[in-house]
Formats: sequence, structure tokens, C-alpha cells
Amino acid sequence: METFTLIHKDDVSRLHERMEEMLFLLRRNSQTSFSKLNDRWLSTEEAAKVLHCSTRSIHNYIDRGNLPYRRTGRRLYFLKEDLETFMAGGSSVYQSAKPSIL
Repeated sequence: METFTLIHKDDVSRLHERMEEMLFLLRRNSQTSFSKLNDRWLSTEEAAKVLHCSTRSIHNYIDRGNLPYRRTGRRLYFLKEDLETFMAGGSSVYQSAKPSIL
């Protein structure tokens, strides 16, 4: 047996207004937060410069699962904080990438 819930016209109108407000805020925040995104997130090439390695090495670290990243389309982005942790030895990949002395 199906149950139907009736929604009053005024409630639908208020819901629509609230959704419009939320859409406006999302659009506004996405425009302003993009500049903030550039302050925190680095491209693969920028990450390679920070880590003093090649972009291929970056991809190797990713393939091993030890370098956190975010994918947007085909592009990869890295948090500066994650790269600093990686360089400080917080990742086993960075530790194993260091040359060992025999």
C-alpha cells in the first residue's frame, strides 16, 4: 500500500526560496574559495618542485598509495601540508625513497 503526503503550497514556496538561497551561496563560495584553493593545493608539477623530484616520481608515490592527492578530472592536486608531512618522513614511501647507506 502506498502512502501519499500532501505538502501545503506555502511550504513548497518556502522550500523553493531556501533552495535558491543555498544555490546563490554555493555559487558565491565557489568563486571566492577557488582563490583559497590555489593557496593550499598544488598541481603535480608544483608538488614535484616542492619534493625536489620528477613528476614520474610523484606518480610512483601515488601508485604505492603513500602520497595523498585529490583528482579533479584528469588533474591531480596535493595539499601543501601533506607534502610537508611526506618530506618530514611521515610516509613510508619517502623513507624508502631515501638512499640507503650499506
